[in-house]
Amino acid sequence: MLHAFGARVGENTSSMLQDVQAGRQTEVRDFNGWLVDTAAFLDQGLDVSTHRALVALVESGTVLNKEELGERLLV
Repeated sequence: MLHAFGARVGENTSSMLQDVQAGRQTEVRDFNGWLVDTAAFLDQGLDVSTHRALVALVESGTVLNKEELGERLLV
């Protein structure tokens, strides 16, 4: 079922990518930023560095390929 669904939506463009392409502000801060803020509120020791980095990359308009993204986020 998962593979069938993936095949059906594989050509879709995400709303966040549509926002980037149109020069609009994305929802990345609403999603990942909420995780960062909530983690800080609940426990200063929670590691949300990947979410923080993702927000920064999206908001700065950084363009990376798959390997570069992995290098930036999975360190």
